[in-house]
Amino acid sequence: MNYSGGKGGVFQKLINLMPPHDVYIETHLGGGAVMRNKRPARSNIGIELDQDVVEMWTNVKPLVQ
Repeated sequence: MNYSGGKGGVFQKLINLMPPHDVYIETHLGGGAVMRNKRPARSNIGIELDQDVVEMWTNVKPLVQ
């Protein structure tokens, strides 16, 4: 999912800067490029306020579990 302000173009640079972690909190989830591509964590938490994006994840979630 690409849109203005998205991290899709820089997610690998962000991931390369991450230390090992058990819990990951993404405060601006958007399309989830960072969370979907980073190293595994015991717990991943995505926060998103844009209702259109929340609805997209609500519809996608049942398909990927």
